[in-house]
Amino acid sequence: GESAFHAMMQGFGWAKNPIIKRIDQMDERVPITLIYGSRSWVDNSAGEIIRQKRAKSYVNIQ
Repeated sequence: GESAFHAMMQGFGWAKNPIIKRIDQMDERVPITLIYGSRSWVDNSAGEIIRQKRAKSYVNIQ
């Protein structure tokens, strides 16, 4: 997990090619669940953007 994370991030935790830019190109039948920790430093606003971009799809944000 750590090796994959470091390979996909740029600098300090920034994705090299964020999926949010192309999430609407995914098959709408693919369900998405986003899980955020209660004490995480990760911004959860991306989850709402994904939900808006995939209005016809199942998007669960926890």
